Amino acid sequence: MVCITMGLAGLVNGYSFELTEELLAPHRNQGGCDLLGQSQPEDIAKLGGDLQSCASTCRRLKLDGLVVWGGRNVHSWTARLAEYFAEHKARTCVVGVPASVQSDLPLIEQTLGYDTVCKLYSSIVGNLAIKAASSGSIWCFVRIPGRSISHIAAEVALLTHPHVVLMSSDTGNEQLGLTDVTQMICNVIEIRSKEGNNNGVVLVPDQLLASVFEMKQLFREIYEIYTACPECFANLNTNGIIDMPVVQHLLPPLTAALFKSMPERVRVQICRVVVEGEFCRGGNIDLGTVETEVIFKSMVEGELTRRVVMGKFRGPFQAITYSLPYQARAALPSNFDCDLGYTIGYTAGTFVTQERTGVLVDVTKLKEDVKHWEVFSTPISSLLTFHDGPEDDSQPKYHIQPRSRLLYDISYERSMPEPEERTVISPGPVQFAGPIAHLKTRTLCMPQVQRVKQMAICEDRMARLKSKVVAGCPPEVLKAVNMLLKGGVDLLRQL
Repeated sequence: MVCITMGLAGLVNGYSFELTEELLAPHRNQGGCDLLGQSQPEDIAKLGGDLQSCASTCRRLKLDGLVVWGGRNVHSWTARLAEYFAEHKARTCVVGVPASVQSDLPLIEQTLGYDTVCKLYSSIVGNLAIKAASSGSIWCFVRIPGRSISHIAAEVALLTHPHVVLMSSDTGNEQLGLTDVTQMICNVIEIRSKEGNNNGVVLVPDQLLASVFEMKQLFREIYEIYTACPECFANLNTNGIIDMPVVQHLLPPLTAALFKSMPERVRVQICRVVVEGEFCRGGNIDLGTVETEVIFKSMVEGELTRRVVMGKFRGPFQAITYSLPYQARAALPSNFDCDLGYTIGYTAGTFVTQERTGVLVDVTKLKEDVKHWEVFSTPISSLLTFHDGPEDDSQPKYHIQPRSRLLYDISYERSMPEPEERTVISPGPVQFAGPIAHLKTRTLCMPQVQRVKQMAICEDRMARLKSKVVAGCPPEVLKAVNMLLKGGVDLLRQL
């Protein structure tokens, strides 16, 4: 067993060591990346490495198989690596392991790490909820991580019953903006205040702002200022100073008013992620370092002050913010994740023995007992979404889109009382022994009958379509069918 240190960057540079029982013993069932370290695919470009260097490392180490663990971003690169190895007749087969706290890989029931982080965040949010309730006069604005903002937030909400949960289903509509979200929070605060409840919990995923219309517009306009006047951001990397008056002056009036209403440190954080993040390279902006909870707290305070002046709100309001971006990274894995880790690791080794390449380990029936779990391999190519691009572009023209949870899969609205009547729940710390030590996540255990029926119908129709594609079919017919299918897929994505 050969370990590649520092992830993909180590694969490029050939950093490796042989794993022994003595080395593994202190790290077994501890979670984290402290034995191997990690890196992201974008780190390879910074090092000037390429797929040829990865192939050279595998040949030098005489690897039969390469097991890559990670989420959507990593496995988009894994597909590219498997394709390169197959094209160049490399003997090393490539197997992917679905490990991501976001659990947003399509076609995968649940990824390694999701169970642990959801239970840990639920414990922390539950404790904060008890603090707010015992005070009787405090609202807690709690920010938790969430690249795909429906997943972790949905599970934590089902376990703790916060009074306001800002989810992707609330903000995915282009017509819903920052004002609408603020009004929704204030309405709940006002209704609870009339009932004598001046406390509560607001759960805010850290990537929420990426789905709010006004904020997306603000990000675009700040980037336009950066491209036109980079000197305004010249000192951002050294001392965090920005020529804020000039930036605000160059923004359109409405956007400038929104930007000016935010605290100074939040404005600096937004400028930093726009200038330094993936936004500059056309990717998704990462808002993990932006204090989203502070923005909503200040917006809510302003709106409630207006309602007080108008005579619509008479109750007291006091709010505190909590940021929980990295608390789960060092968590001890739950029993479920330990079982899942052993299962997918053993399965990945089996696929290497059988010389399967370009596949992702898939474990199903996870809501049942471990002895009933079933393991499969899913071709990574079936997860990819292809897009058009310039012919000379060296970057792959495909990526893995996040899995979207349908409302009938989450059903969190129907699983909890109305916000004004909601009583928070504290599930307590993660249990490793006892009657509740092996509880599964709520979203995993929810009935998914409709999705099962839909998958059965899709498989039947795909089988019928394949039966009609016989040898000798004219290319013109296949081209016409392909155009019809593409048009149908584009239409469905717009619905």
